[in-house]
Amino acid sequence: MAPAPRTTFGLLGPLRVRAGGVDVPVPGAKRRMVLAHLLLHANRVVSADELTATLWADDPPRTARDNLYTYLSGLRHCLPPGPEPARISTTPHGYQLHVADDELDAAVFATLLRQAAAHRHAGRWRPALDLLDEALRLWRGAPLADLPARPAWSAPLGRLTELRLDAREQHAVAHVRLGEHGAGIGELRELATDHPFRESLWLHLMTALAAAGRRADALAAYRQARDLLVGELGVEPGAALVEAHRAILAGSDHLAPAPAGAATPDAPDAAQPVPVSATTPAAAAPSPATAPAAADPPSGVPEPPVAVPHQLPAYPADFVGRQVELDRLDALLRPDPAGPPTVACLVGMAGVGKTALAARAGSRVTDRFPDGQLYAQLHGSTDRPRGAGQVLGELLRALGVPRPQLPRRTAERAAQYRSLLAGRRVLVVLDDAAGVDQIEPLLPATGTAAVLVTCRRTVTTLPGAHLLSVPALTPDDARTLLARIVPDGRIEHDPAAAGRITRACGYLPLAVRLAGARLAAHPHQSVAQFAALLAPGPGRLDQLHADGRSVREALLPSLRRLPDDAVLAVTRWGLFASETQPDWVVRSLFDLPRSDRALDALVEANLLRPVADPVAGELRYRLPELLHCHATEAAGQLPPDERRGVAGRVSAGWLARAEDATTALPHCVFLPRPGTADRSAPGAPTPPRTAPLAWFDQRLGALVDAVDVAAAADLHEPAWELAVALTPYFDHSNRYDEWRRSHRSALAAARRAGNRHGEAALLRGLGQILLYQDRYGEARELLLRSYQLSRELGDVRGAAVAASGLGSVERLAVPRGNATRWFRRSLEGFVALGDENAQAQVHNNLGMINRDRGRYDQAHDRFQQALQTARRLGDRHREANVLREIGALNLTVRRPTAALRQLTAAVEIFDQLGDTHCAGYAIQTMGRVLLTTGDERRAHRSLGRALGVFRRLGDRSGEATAMEGLAEVYAAQRRSRDAASSREKALELRRQITGDTEATRLPHR
Repeated sequence: MAPAPRTTFGLLGPLRVRAGGVDVPVPGAKRRMVLAHLLLHANRVVSADELTATLWADDPPRTARDNLYTYLSGLRHCLPPGPEPARISTTPHGYQLHVADDELDAAVFATLLRQAAAHRHAGRWRPALDLLDEALRLWRGAPLADLPARPAWSAPLGRLTELRLDAREQHAVAHVRLGEHGAGIGELRELATDHPFRESLWLHLMTALAAAGRRADALAAYRQARDLLVGELGVEPGAALVEAHRAILAGSDHLAPAPAGAATPDAPDAAQPVPVSATTPAAAAPSPATAPAAADPPSGVPEPPVAVPHQLPAYPADFVGRQVELDRLDALLRPDPAGPPTVACLVGMAGVGKTALAARAGSRVTDRFPDGQLYAQLHGSTDRPRGAGQVLGELLRALGVPRPQLPRRTAERAAQYRSLLAGRRVLVVLDDAAGVDQIEPLLPATGTAAVLVTCRRTVTTLPGAHLLSVPALTPDDARTLLARIVPDGRIEHDPAAAGRITRACGYLPLAVRLAGARLAAHPHQSVAQFAALLAPGPGRLDQLHADGRSVREALLPSLRRLPDDAVLAVTRWGLFASETQPDWVVRSLFDLPRSDRALDALVEANLLRPVADPVAGELRYRLPELLHCHATEAAGQLPPDERRGVAGRVSAGWLARAEDATTALPHCVFLPRPGTADRSAPGAPTPPRTAPLAWFDQRLGALVDAVDVAAAADLHEPAWELAVALTPYFDHSNRYDEWRRSHRSALAAARRAGNRHGEAALLRGLGQILLYQDRYGEARELLLRSYQLSRELGDVRGAAVAASGLGSVERLAVPRGNATRWFRRSLEGFVALGDENAQAQVHNNLGMINRDRGRYDQAHDRFQQALQTARRLGDRHREANVLREIGALNLTVRRPTAALRQLTAAVEIFDQLGDTHCAGYAIQTMGRVLLTTGDERRAHRSLGRALGVFRRLGDRSGEATAMEGLAEVYAAQRRSRDAASSREKALELRRQITGDTEATRLPHR
C-alpha cells in the first residue's frame, strides 16, 4: 500500500494546507480563521468560547455556536488525515487539532533553531548557518498575512515574528564568525535599518565591522545608534554598546564577539511540537562554560508572589448519579497538615466519566482548599503523554512564577513546585495520567494539599494512593442522563425504548451522551427508531458519534497501548456473542502458553473486569459491551484457520465440562451415542456436583456461543456434540429458545459436512421442542427423519430415542394412532442397550396410553414397573413423573385421596429439582382432583398457577387443558359467563394446535 501523501500546515505566511505538495483548499474566511486558531494552539484543547471570541470578538450572533459546529465539520471533511484517527477531536472541554511534529512549519522552524543553537554553542558555525538557512526559507511572508488580525493572535504571532528576527540576526552572526564579513555586515545593516532600537543588532554590526578591519565604520555605526536612541527615545546606549565603543577606540585586538542572544529554551518546554505558545527558543547563547544558569533570576530580583489559581474545569450541567463515589471522595479530599498528601485515583475505561466525576468532586471541596485548585491535562492515554517537566512548568506559571524564572531542569522545577505548595491548602487535579512515572513528580510534599488523579489504567504502585474504580452508570442514572440531553419529553414517553438505548450504550456516559446528541439533533425521530439502530449487530458503534466525538475514537488509544497478543485476544473474543467468559476460555484466546502478562495488561487497562463466580468458585471476566462491539467488527477480519483454532479449543473445553455437569442432572433419554469431537479441557475446573442448574444458568450464553462459533467455522463434530450435550439442561429448564438456536446452528454445519450421525441427533432434539409446543405435524416429520437416519447408520440408541418421540406425537395428536407400536420399538432398543432409565420412561408412556384407552389395570402395572425402576436407580425426576401419572390414573378411577397424595409428592420433587414445567402438569392435575372433592377455591388456585406456567413456556396444549379445568370450576361456582369464555379460549387453542376446526379436546399429557 502506498504511503499517504505528506501533509503540511503553514502559519509562516498566508495560511496554507498542502498534501503531497499540492495545495488543499480551505474555503471560507471564518473556517480558515478557526483552522488558524487551532494551529496556533496545535495539540492543545481550545474551548468553544475561545473560538467564538476569536471569530466574532464581543458581538457573536445568536447562531454562533451552530455556525462554529458547521465550520468545524467543514474542516474535518477537507483536512487530510492526521496522526490521530480524527484530525480534529472533541473533548469534554473543547476541540483539539492533532498535528505531527513535522507537519507544521512553525514547529519545524523552532526545531531547526534549536538544532542550530546546539551547533553554535559547540562552535560548529557552518552547520549552524546551514540550519538557519533552512529555517528562514520556511517563511513566505508575515504570519497569517491573508487573515484579519485578532487580539488573541497578537502574542503568538508576535513571538513568531520575534523568533524570525532572532534567526536572521544569528544567520548574520554565523557569517561573521565564519569570516564571511561582507555577507554578515550586509544582513546586519539591513536588520538595523528595519529595527533601529534593537541594540544587539548595532552591537553585532560594530563587532563585524571591527573584525573586518573597518574601525571607522564601526565607530560610525555606534554614533548612528546613539543618535537614534538619544534623539528618539531620550536614552543613552546600554553598557554592552558603550564597552564595545571604548574597545574599538582603544584599538583592542581582543574585542569579544557579541553575545548571541537569549538562552536556549528549557528542555521540557522545547519538547512541545508547536512552539508558538511555549518558551521562545534561543537565537544564540553565551558559551556554556561562562554563561550563568538561565533559570537563575538576576541578583536582587525578589521571588514572584504566589498566585491563587482556580483552574478546575466546569463539570457537565447534566451530571447525574455517582453518589457513592462522591461521598468517598468527600471523605478523602481533606487537608491533613500532620500527614502526607492524600492521593485519590479514579480509574476506569475510556468514556466512563472520570474527568466529569473529578470536576464534580473537586467543586464540592473548594472551600477546604482556599489557596487554590490546580488542573493539568496529562494526555496519558495518547501516543504523546506530556512530560513531567512540561506540566511542572505549566503548574509553576499558574502559581505565579514568570516564564523567564522557570528552572531549566525537571528536578529543579519539581523542587520549586513542592516549595511553593508547602503548607498551602491546594487541590491538584491530574487528568488522564499514563502511570506512576508521570504522576510522582507532580505530587506535593505536605498533607495540606490533596491530589485527585484520573487514569485509564489501574495505578497499583503509587504509595498510599486510594484507588476508586469508576463503573458505568446505573440503568436509572443512564436513563436520567439521556432525558436531560433530550429534554423534549421523548425519553419519558417511551421509557422501554430509552432503556434499550442506554443498555446498548453499556450505560457508558460518553456513549449515552453521544446517543442523546444524535436524538436531540433529529427531533422527528422516535426513541424506538433510534433504539433499533443500536440493536446487536454490526454498525452499532457507527451510530455513537456526534460533533467529531465517537466511542470508537475513545476506545482506540487504550487498545494501541496494549501488547499485540492482548489486542489479538480481544479481537478473537469478538467471535463470541457473550461478553462474559471464564478464565480458561479467555486464556484459550491467546497463542502464548503463558498468557498471564497479556491478561494482566487488559485488566490493568480496565478493559477486562474480573467477575466472581459464587457457584463454581472459578474466575470469570467481562468485556465491556461497547469494546465487545468493536471486537466483533474486528473479528470479521480474522483468517479462517485462526477462527477454527479458537473455536476448536473453546468448544473442546465446553464439551468436556458440559458433559461432566450433565451427569448431575436427572437422566435424559435424548442423549445419543457420543461422536468423535475433542473433549480436552486444559485449565478448566470441574463443574460442581451440588448446583448443576446454576452452573448452566451462568454459562448459558457462552455455551450457546461456542456452538455457534464452532458451526460457523465448519467444526461440525464439536458443534453438534456440544449442542446435544446441552439438551438435558435445556429440557429440564425449559430453555426452548436456546435449545432451538443451538440445534439449528449445529444442524446447518452437520448437513454441510454430510455428518448424518450429528444430523439425526439434532433432528431428535428439534422434534422434541416442537412436540412440547404442540406442533405435532412438524415434530413427526423431524423425528421420523431422525429415526430413518439412525436405522441407516445402525445406531440402536438413536433409533430408540427417535421412536420414543414418535410414540409421544402419536399419543398426543392421534389418540387411536400407532403410539403403542412406536413405544414398543423404542423399548426393544433400550432393552438391547441395557438402559434401564430409558426403559422406565417408555413403561411410563405405555402406562399413559393404557390409561387413556381405559385399560386401567394394565396402566397400573406399567406405572408400577416404571416407579420401581426409577426408585431402584435413584432417578428422582423419573419417580416424580411416574407419581404424577399414577395420580392422574387415580383421578380417573375416582380415588381422590390417593391421587392428591401422589401428586403432592410429585410436586415436591419437581420443585426440589427446579423443573417448573413438569410441576405445572402435576399442579394442574391436582386442581382437577380438588374440583372433584368440591374444594373449588383450592382448585381455582392450582389451575391458575398451572396456567401461568404454561403461558410462560409457550405450552399451548397445557394452557388449553388448564383453561378447560377453570371452565369446570367456574361452572361449579355458577359463573356461567366465565365458564363459557374459558371453554371458548381452550377450544381456540385446540384448533390452533391441530388445525382442525372441529377439534374439541386432546388427551392429557
